[in-house]
Formats: sequence, structure tokens, C-alpha cells
Amino acid sequence: MPSARAMYNGRKSSGFSLIELIAVIILLGIISVVAVPRFYSTDAAAIQSARDQVLSAFFTAQQLAMARASTSNSIQVNVVQSSLNVTENGTSVVATGGTFPLTLPEGVTITAGTGTYSFDKLGRTDPGQIVVARGSTSATVRVEASGYAYTP
Repeated sequence: MPSARAMYNGRKSSGFSLIELIAVIILLGIISVVAVPRFYSTDAAAIQSARDQVLSAFFTAQQLAMARASTSNSIQVNVVQSSLNVTENGTSVVATGGTFPLTLPEGVTITAGTGTYSFDKLGRTDPGQIVVARGSTSATVRVEASGYAYTP
């Protein structure tokens, strides 16, 4: 009876070696990291960015109003279809994170809640709801009478 070694050497082996399988798995991983994100919509990321810009503008305005506002010094957020502007006595504000006005990401528009929100010394403003949208994706920012802005 031939030994197991002799039988193995005499037969042709079929299948893939472990090294070949690992190489294929690595290649599939690289392809998935590069190719898969191209198939997903960027609408959600753009909407999140726009929503964060709206929240930032309202937070900045509220903080400025509580720090510097008086009866002769008004802080306002001007919301238009594709941009936001925080003004103090009609002049755009320079904030720590950048300057106003802020332009929303490409293709994102404000579909509801446009207008001017004026803040008093206590950081209060008129309540409202701002909707940012791109394609079929949208996000809502609510503004309370206290000046607090949040996403529901």
C-alpha cells in the first residue's frame, strides 16, 4: 500500500491556495472601498451640511444678541433661498468659524422659513421652521421663541 505522501504527490491538486484566496479578498476590499460610495447619493450629506449651517447661524446670532444687543443694536438672521446671513446693524458678522453670509451646498435650497429673524437682548426671536431640501431629501430646523434652534 502506498504511503499518503506518495498518493498526494501522484494526484493533481484542485482548488485555490490560501494565498490566492487572501489576494482575491484584498482586491475585493479595495474595489468596494473605491467603487461603492460612487453608487450612493450625496443628497444626505449636503442636507446635513446645510442643516448644520442653519443651526450655526442661529446659535451665533443668539449668542451675539445676548452679548452685545441693545435697543439701538439689532442682531438678525436673514434666511434666503440659498444663503444665510447674520448681521449686526445691517453689517455682516465675522464669526470665529468664518464670515457671513454662508452659501448653502450646491443644489440645496431653503424651501420654507425664509425671512428675517431679529434677536433681542435675551436671545429671543420669532418662532419658525426652516426646511432645507435637495432632491427628495430634506431636513427641518425649528426655531423656538426663546431663540433656541434644533432639529426635531
